[in-house]
Amino acid sequence: MTLRLLFLLASMSLAAAGQAAIYKCPNGQFQDKPCDKAATEDSSKGRPEATKLRSSDEACVAVGKEAGRIAKARSEGSSMSKMLADAEAQDVPYARKQTQKKLITEVFNAQGTPTQIASRIESECVKSRKQSAPGKP
Repeated sequence: MTLRLLFLLASMSLAAAGQAAIYKCPNGQFQDKPCDKAATEDSSKGRPEATKLRSSDEACVAVGKEAGRIAKARSEGSSMSKMLADAEAQDVPYARKQTQKKLITEVFNAQGTPTQIASRIESECVKSRKQSAPGKP
């Protein structure tokens, strides 16, 4: 069930992400805007396929960030029932609400720091996407 949730969250994040250009800054970070006109390297051009950011990885990063946000709120004293009620009150499609509520439940049942939880959920997302698409890198 957890893998389905992660896959659904990743798919929804992927659809929202679109096909924006990704730039690699001199400091090694990636972003959607040019870093500096003189020192910007467009990572989507002239680079081996293995070094490009994959959209599935981007979606899993988004899931991990959301899990980290939830875990941080939990560590700051927010209750699971309050977060579930907030998710239910959002004006989003039913499937998105359900996915968000499942992620909240998963995060509240997880142990560790917000960073550990986010990292673990992101890793599980990447692993599940690789298993669901055999033959693709």
